Amino acid sequence: MRISAGLVTKPIVALALFVAFTFCPSIHAQDQAQTPQCTSTTASSGTAQNSSSPSVSQSAQNVANAAKSLGSIFKKKAPANSTAATPCPPAATPTPAPGAPNANAPNTAAAPAQPAPAATPDSSTPAAVGAASQGSALWQPPSSSPSTAAPAGPLDPAKLPDVLGIHLGAPREDASAMLLKLYPGNPVRPEGPDTVAGMGIININLPGGSGSDNVHLEFTLPPAKQKVYFIERSVLYKQQMSRDNVMASLHQKYGQQIYEDTNGRAGEMIWLFDEQGHAIPPDKNSRGAPYGCDTDDAAERGLFHNQINAYLHGNLPPASYCDGLIVLHVTVAEESLVDRIFTRLEDRALLRREVTAAAEAQKNQNQQQQQQDLKNAQQAKPNF
Repeated sequence: MRISAGLVTKPIVALALFVAFTFCPSIHAQDQAQTPQCTSTTASSGTAQNSSSPSVSQSAQNVANAAKSLGSIFKKKAPANSTAATPCPPAATPTPAPGAPNANAPNTAAAPAQPAPAATPDSSTPAAVGAASQGSALWQPPSSSPSTAAPAGPLDPAKLPDVLGIHLGAPREDASAMLLKLYPGNPVRPEGPDTVAGMGIININLPGGSGSDNVHLEFTLPPAKQKVYFIERSVLYKQQMSRDNVMASLHQKYGQQIYEDTNGRAGEMIWLFDEQGHAIPPDKNSRGAPYGCDTDDAAERGLFHNQINAYLHGNLPPASYCDGLIVLHVTVAEESLVDRIFTRLEDRALLRREVTAAAEAQKNQNQQQQQQDLKNAQQAKPNF
């Protein structure tokens, strides 16, 4: 008896459809649990079957294979790497609002806000001088420091401190006459090759052979009238004196010192004055020289010349508070009996003004000379 292929195929197909519809929900749920949500599947490019009338054996084999595949789903899970999973496309990252925390930022602690730098306290010493240009107004110390009085009109040497009666600001000729009056018959030695820079009397015996004296004066330079701005004296006495008597004489002449170094510096003392001769009060904020002020080591060192050259080359330091003062530095040994006294007296304000004026005059003279040299060069003609 001949059995139609359609009769055999239809029951098998019906059975397969029944099984598929019965177990489809659970199969679908299990498949979802095993398959990543973002896995993208790639369509297979199999060859389409064009046969319209498959044979009975072919149809039966297809159904059997389908049933076998359905059974394999219930027996075991598909291997994790059975299908190549394609990563999900990155989700768009939302832009946080200004000031809002960013969830995607690394999990690090936020750096604490840096406090604003504290204001630097004012210093009572000239070390706090800013980088001002040369010839600018004097740097002024903090409000706790004393102000200075500038001379009204021409400088009056009679109001200023002196050594042996030679006052700061005195004209050169008057100071020379005073030296000769103090030690008549002794030569005045000019300083170095430039006889207008300074002069002194060296190792002069005191009357009666009571000791020796060494006096040196420094003068400002032309074009302005020369004046005493620095006095140095070193005196040695054969007859020792009590330190109390020496200090009493210093206080009577100059007033109370505002600084004294008693820590191994041989009793160095400092007084400060303005150019009206008024004493400057002590510096309560300094353990060293008051307001950082001291005298220069000017004797026979060409200080005035050096400062002019520094000004012309832009190397003169900015004017400090001390450059508006008069400084007296006296050294008396810290012993009950003393036999020598060393003194330096300097008008630093006068020095600064005169250096600036002399340097400006020198600058103008140099410019005029350059212009003249250029003019001469333009008029000169070679002879061939």
